[in-house]
Amino acid sequence: MAIHCKSLPVKSIIFTLGVITSLLTTNAIAEVQSNVKPIPKAFYGKWAGMHSTDLTLNRKLLTDLCRDGGDQNTSYFITFNNDGQRIKTVLYWEDLYEGYPMSFSKYNANHIKGKQLSLSYEMGWPEDEEEMLASKHVSDFEYKIEGDKLYVANINKGYDVLKRCDSL
Repeated sequence: MAIHCKSLPVKSIIFTLGVITSLLTTNAIAEVQSNVKPIPKAFYGKWAGMHSTDLTLNRKLLTDLCRDGGDQNTSYFITFNNDGQRIKTVLYWEDLYEGYPMSFSKYNANHIKGKQLSLSYEMGWPEDEEEMLASKHVSDFEYKIEGDKLYVANINKGYDVLKRCDSL
């Protein structure tokens, strides 16, 4: 679309250019806002547990996990970011997952379930390498808090149990 100067007064052209410049400048610093409900605050923080083991998560094991990372073959961490939009999971000290809830089929202060955009990264090896995006897909999620435990639905139709690191 061309603007012909002969058909528009100079003041209109200057005003239009000013509006366009203002819009372009404003959009350059705009943040993306989600219209999905935020994750309830009861979930916020770092949770730790174990997978692929018969050990019971007691206070000593929880302290080891939260302070030192625990055993790389069984460590399991989930962090619900304070922005209420992101969930970060680390398994085996090899894989990093980020989840971004897209919709909820269950939503209350201690129980959320729904669909999320899941990003899977292979963590760098050696440690100074960057994580590489391995996959991106939509997946189901379910998290519920009962007492001091976080129950996380797993692919085997059961639940993994984690405890809050902040409770130490």
